[in-house]
Amino acid sequence: MLLGVLPAVVIVGSVLTACSGEESAPTADPSSSSDPAGDQVAAAADLCSKVINERDFATYEAGANASFELLAAVLGAGRVTDAELADMGMAMTAHRDALVADRAELGDGSDLPGWAQVLEPLDATIAVLDRRIEATDRDTWPVDPETLRADGTGVLDEQVLADLGLTRGDCSVVATEPGPVPAERELIASAAVACGTVVDRRAADDYAADSRVVLDAVLAAHQDQDPTAVDGLAAALEAVRDEWQRTHDDLAAVPTDGVAAPAIADAWAANVQYAADRVTVAQERIDALASGDGAALEAAFAPGGGTGAPGFNWEDAALDGRDCRFIDA
Repeated sequence: MLLGVLPAVVIVGSVLTACSGEESAPTADPSSSSDPAGDQVAAAADLCSKVINERDFATYEAGANASFELLAAVLGAGRVTDAELADMGMAMTAHRDALVADRAELGDGSDLPGWAQVLEPLDATIAVLDRRIEATDRDTWPVDPETLRADGTGVLDEQVLADLGLTRGDCSVVATEPGPVPAERELIASAAVACGTVVDRRAADDYAADSRVVLDAVLAAHQDQDPTAVDGLAAALEAVRDEWQRTHDDLAAVPTDGVAAPAIADAWAANVQYAADRVTVAQERIDALASGDGAALEAAFAPGGGTGAPGFNWEDAALDGRDCRFIDA
């Protein structure tokens, strides 16, 4: 790829973490803890979410579009006037200034060891915008396209975040996420906060361990073995059911009044329903385990049974770049 473009209007990282509605083996998220270090990590993650939620989508959209237009002009894909260059410069300057303000808020907001690594994509993005803004001055032409490359910008490698204990997610896209679409701001911002709450709670309660026990039982049933022989299954099923109930309640509490885009509203409603379906699946497994009936156990522990969807659909809800993608389905 010759050139990189700041993807400010692209929702990054579409992840649907499910396989036919069944438990995937989750990865525990250490971003929440009862100890001070865990609280510091959670506060840093909350700050990233706050910064993204408060962004002006139009500013980021206009800046990204201006970057595309400038790169096309520099590559000779179309003629551009001085007035058009000036408009591009204004849009990218507003985008750059907004990122600088976010950088200041984030830079002052956490003493987390290694926090500077989280800020590196922001610094690189700001530097790229500075070069592109300079290129809107006709006196600098001809412009070497290589000077406008976006190397070092974009999404921070999630392994870096994991090493810092920040696997919840919004901090990985703080340089690229444009913020909520204006017409759906309340839904998207509230949903992102709710998802962060779910991810933090699941990490604190070790949901991953309980889910793995249930997955072992599902695999046993799939292999014509006795799922009831899995150690700790009864307690794990109750813990999984209770967590899915809390997940459902958190998601269902997100306000949806006034959502302008029916597709987003429908996608969110489907995600809430999926959480409700998972409560039902867990309860059916609890009941089957208590009954000891072979046919009931076989039906209850069938992979993917009992849900009307293969998993969460965060992309259609405009949330695939946010913390929601870290909720294990």
